[in-house]
Amino acid sequence: MATVNVTSWTEFVQAVGISGDTVVLPSKGEWDMNELYPEGYTGIISMRCSQINGNDTKIKNLHLFGYFVKNSNITINDLEMTNFVVEPGGTNLSVFIGFSQLNLHNCIFSGLCGSSVSNFSYGYLNLDRVSMNINFTTSGNAFGIFPVNEAKYSRIKQSIPNAIITDTFVRFGACKFCELDIYMPQLAAGKFNASDLSACKLLGGYGDATFYYNSASQAREFPSIYLTDALPDAVDGQYMRGVTRDQMRDAAYLASIGFPIGV
Repeated sequence: MATVNVTSWTEFVQAVGISGDTVVLPSKGEWDMNELYPEGYTGIISMRCSQINGNDTKIKNLHLFGYFVKNSNITINDLEMTNFVVEPGGTNLSVFIGFSQLNLHNCIFSGLCGSSVSNFSYGYLNLDRVSMNINFTTSGNAFGIFPVNEAKYSRIKQSIPNAIITDTFVRFGACKFCELDIYMPQLAAGKFNASDLSACKLLGGYGDATFYYNSASQAREFPSIYLTDALPDAVDGQYMRGVTRDQMRDAAYLASIGFPIGV
């Protein structure tokens, strides 16, 4: 188990493949993948390390013909990956980062997943102070970033306009103090599991979706709010309150219904 400092993309790809190591990127580095691989990077990137410390490095403009695959739990801290495009190409895995638990802390991910990509990650996805903005173009039965196991103090934006989701739930998991701007207009009624949201704000568009509440879930500390335009068929619950756009901008009103906001 070693700590390995890397200074280039080539060193990074090699280092993350070593089991159990901690990989440290340069402080506030910037890797423009358009300059390094103007025709895109092709390959499956194996991630066997236990931790990546990004040191606020920015990896931008990665056009990946392949995917990241992790065989064990991994934590990524302080890393920005922006303006990426992911196309698995000839592989049979429809994912950006595959398998096992992925923990993201103080990270930014934004980009586009091509038509053959149905998931951002397989396994448990845990987010802490993460900003995520990902568009999916697939028209299959896809979930994008879901299921999210746990999220806190994060802003999550996803657009997946063409996917038709009918056979299971979209689940946020234990999610608190997050802004969730999700556009999934093909989501079917009863397929939004909102059992474990606390102090969250829901924006976007969820089609005909209605809330599903797990009767075994625990009481939440604070109610969450959702934009009624985004979920026109949803029904309020004890911990879920529908608000109009004007009400969402009214701090005094939100405080009056128990939503934690300064007035």
